[in-house]
Amino acid sequence: MVLRDKILEEGAEVPSPWGTFLIRGHAAGLTRLDFPGDFKAPWKPASESLHEAAERLKRYFEGGQRDFYDLTFDLSQKSPFAQKVLKHLAASGPRECLTYTELASRAGVCRAARAVGNVMRENDLPIFIACHRVLASGGRFGGYSKGLVWKRRFLELEGISVCF
Repeated sequence: MVLRDKILEEGAEVPSPWGTFLIRGHAAGLTRLDFPGDFKAPWKPASESLHEAAERLKRYFEGGQRDFYDLTFDLSQKSPFAQKVLKHLAASGPRECLTYTELASRAGVCRAARAVGNVMRENDLPIFIACHRVLASGGRFGGYSKGLVWKRRFLELEGISVCF
């Protein structure tokens, strides 16, 4: 696998109630969503397609936008297994919560719930590929790579009730 040259990526800042997020991408699609305080590498001004994604993310933070399935994501740096899992999650409906086991099954890899959890932890496009909607079995809250405070915020913003 060849690592992306982060300097060549485009970036678009998106304000939220919790600080500014940064969407990164290039011609092949969105590559990353940096959370407030996590901007690590420089970026160049965004193209029209990145502005479209930024506008939709802004609407999400305002309580509007709920799905991003029709955006293009560049998952080329992920393993074939991770790509498969992330594509199935991206295709799930707005406000649809899944367990790790259900997502593994949809991706055709039954009994791979832990492996799916690892893919969620490495998801570079949270919110767009809604790993915050993946729950532990029994509807329990589960974990979140950016911290449970973020998971709770996104679920509450979407009107999804989960036992915290």
